[in-house]
Amino acid sequence: MTESTPPSGLLPSELLTEAGEQLFWTLNSLILRPDQASFSALELRTLGQDRFREHLLNWDVPLGQLVERGLLLKDGHHFTFGPDAEPVLTAAMAHFFGKTLVGLAASPTFKQYNERVHGQDLSQFDMADMAQLSALLGALHLSPNDTVLDLGCGLGGVCEYLQAQSGAHFTGLDFAPPVIAEAHRRTAGHPRLHYLVGNMDTLDLPNASFDAITAVDTLYFARNLPYTVKRLAELLRPGGRMGLFWSVKPNAGQPRQGPDNTRLAAALKATGLPYTTTDFTVSELALWQRSLEAAEALEGEFKAEGLSDDQLNVVLEGRRMLENPEFHSRFLYVVQS
Repeated sequence: MTESTPPSGLLPSELLTEAGEQLFWTLNSLILRPDQASFSALELRTLGQDRFREHLLNWDVPLGQLVERGLLLKDGHHFTFGPDAEPVLTAAMAHFFGKTLVGLAASPTFKQYNERVHGQDLSQFDMADMAQLSALLGALHLSPNDTVLDLGCGLGGVCEYLQAQSGAHFTGLDFAPPVIAEAHRRTAGHPRLHYLVGNMDTLDLPNASFDAITAVDTLYFARNLPYTVKRLAELLRPGGRMGLFWSVKPNAGQPRQGPDNTRLAAALKATGLPYTTTDFTVSELALWQRSLEAAEALEGEFKAEGLSDDQLNVVLEGRRMLENPEFHSRFLYVVQS
């Protein structure tokens, strides 16, 4: 499996800025939408304001660069993604995401934050606490004879925890080369942990390679979720199983989604995969509350480490997720092939 091209080889330096990072995070949320054919300048700005609020920067320079290079096609006040936009966006997100995770993993304050929020520091960048990971292990019944794919493993901390608890052989896959390099460095020589740079939109791995697959808050980033779910099913050996965490927060006024009404449920049904679910909505809302409280309590420590922007992003995300909690839902899908 080949590594992603570094964004510096695809993008000018004007895009590798804080303003460019904000713009790419926002564009990434748009390209992941099923209806992402076009979007307005107002919609783009509104999404940015919702995410970054009073810390939203001026995007004129990076936005102009994307239009100039044909990565965004402009028609009046509306944009569409150019034919070469997707690989550039993926490479840029791998750069920014990897930089953020590797930086946070080295932070003593982020370690404290994870211990307060999740119950143990596994360098998590997701919303699964230790109780949810225990439920995942209990549902999959992993043994030392099993070979497991962890999709979107990040720095590999959760992957390593699941391996240690089960004894299974784990392969962690992530699209960001910096986090895979860090996972390799930390676990060098471990006989039952292996890490790959890879893309969940292609999953160019041999069919029938795994007894189980885990995805902890990562399938949202699949460009074509039905295709990715179909590939995951093909990667399973007969009798294989999957444990997939999925959260959704509709816009205010939209109904709360039940376990059979999510995009993931639709993709599983389209592939003919039966599933059972466990509702973790209450658990996740409590986790978001802990996240907000911990980030605010540790503000001084984050600033002392020069991580005030990361702390701020956690606070803003916590506040956003706790707005209109009655619309929120979270489920663990367990799939048996």
